[in-house]
Amino acid sequence: MYYLKQGNVITLVQEDQSNYESDTSNNYKKTSLNMDSIMKRLFTLKNKKPIIDFLNSIYGDDIGYEAEVYYPNVENLNRNINNDLLSFRADLYIEVTYKDKVYDYAIEFQTKYEKDMGIRIFRYGFDKAVKNSMGLNKNTIEISFPEPYLIVLEKEKGLEDKINLRINFPKQGNFNYEINVLKYWEYDVQRLYEENKYLLYPLQLFNYRRFMERLKENKQPEEVKKEKVEKINIHILITIKNTLEAISESYKYGKITLVDYNEMLSVIQNLNDYFIDTYNYYKGLSKEVEVMFKSFYDPEVEKRGIVKGIQQGQDKAKIEIARNMISKGFNKVVIIELTGLSEEQVEMIFKERVN
Repeated sequence: MYYLKQGNVITLVQEDQSNYESDTSNNYKKTSLNMDSIMKRLFTLKNKKPIIDFLNSIYGDDIGYEAEVYYPNVENLNRNINNDLLSFRADLYIEVTYKDKVYDYAIEFQTKYEKDMGIRIFRYGFDKAVKNSMGLNKNTIEISFPEPYLIVLEKEKGLEDKINLRINFPKQGNFNYEINVLKYWEYDVQRLYEENKYLLYPLQLFNYRRFMERLKENKQPEEVKKEKVEKINIHILITIKNTLEAISESYKYGKITLVDYNEMLSVIQNLNDYFIDTYNYYKGLSKEVEVMFKSFYDPEVEKRGIVKGIQQGQDKAKIEIARNMISKGFNKVVIIELTGLSEEQVEMIFKERVN
C-alpha cells in the first residue's frame, strides 16, 4: 500500500502488483521483492537534494544542488533473483553535470553479497564506457568508466570496505580496479543522518529479512518459532517508528519535500507488505504499522498548519496502537517505547480495557 495524492485528497491504496514478482510453483504463491522499483523510487525523486547529498557523501565530491541529474538506465534496470536465501540486485547509473564537469556514477545494490560482484560491476562499467566512447581514431580508442560503488544491505561476515579486481596483462603489467562498499547493516537512522545518507532511511527493515527467512525454513516447533517472532516483532515496530521519526525530521528541516516524504513512506510500506506476504508470523503487526503510518503522515493537516489538529490526530493514532498492542499481550514498557505515550496514558488505557 502507499499514499496517493489526488487534488486535496490523500488516500491509502494498494500497491500495484507489477512491483512484485510471484512464484506460483508448488501450489502456493510466494511474493518476492522488486529491488529495481524500490531503488527507482528513492533515487529518482524530483527533489535533487537527497540524491546529491548521498552522492557527495559516498564519493567525496562537492556537487551543488543546482546540478543537473540524469539517469541513463532508469527504465531498464537489471534484476537477478536467486532461490537460496533470496538475493535481489539493482544497478543504477547516474550522470551529474555541475559547473561544466560531468560526473558519471555506477551504483550497485545487493541484498546478499556474491563473490563475483567485482567482475560483474567491472563488466557493466565496461559496457557503459564502450557505449559512451569518445575520441575514436585509427590508433587510439579512449573509454571512460563510471565511478563504481557497491551497497550491500544484509550482513556479510568478513566483507571489507573495498573490493579489488586485479586485472593482469602479461606483457603490460597489472591494473587494480577498486570498488568501494557501503555495508548498510552497520547503519542506523542516526548514522545515516550524520553522514548525509538519509536517502536510504526506508531500507532499515532489510535488517530483519534474513532472520525471518531462516526462521521460516527452520524445523523447530511452531510454539518456539512464535516466541522468537514475538520478540523480533518488537524490534521491527521500534525500527519502523524510528525510521518514520527520522523521515519526519528530514522533512521538518527541509532536507526532503512532502513528495519525497510520500515516496519514502511508500517504500517502507512496500517492504512491510513484502514481510507480511512472505512471512506468516509477521501478519499480526499490519494494523499497528498502518495506524503508525497515519499518525506520522497527514499532509493536508500539515499544509494547513493546524498544530493542534496534528497533535490530536497523532495522540488518537497512538492510543489506537496501544489498545491493539495490549490486546496482543505487549507489556507497558514496550508500549510506552513504541507509541511515545506517557506512563499515565498507558495506565489509563489498561484500566479502560479492564473496565
